[in-house]
Amino acid sequence: MNRDQFLEHDKKLSEQAHALMERKNDDYANSEYAFANFKHSEIAGVPMELGVIVRMSDKMSRIANLIKKGGEGSVKEESMRDNIMDLKNYAGILDGILVDKEMLEELK
Repeated sequence: MNRDQFLEHDKKLSEQAHALMERKNDDYANSEYAFANFKHSEIAGVPMELGVIVRMSDKMSRIANLIKKGGEGSVKEESMRDNIMDLKNYAGILDGILVDKEMLEELK
């Protein structure tokens, strides 16, 4: 894969991941606060941003295990690509939470 092919691939992956995030955010959060479901980790004393990092770690572990198994897992409805898109989305969610908490500047 050359650079142009990779950038096109990443663009498609990002578009698909974004569409997935929109659907999942509709199920998990609400229009008032996009990170409502992540706020629940604070009940257990875990800051939201660290809760997201735990979820990212779970996805990385799953991806690593799927790679070790040749890409096939026991849960056929959740592919390696699904997990990669989730990981990509969790990174975006983490960035959004850090902006919301004023730990990062808004993107320009």
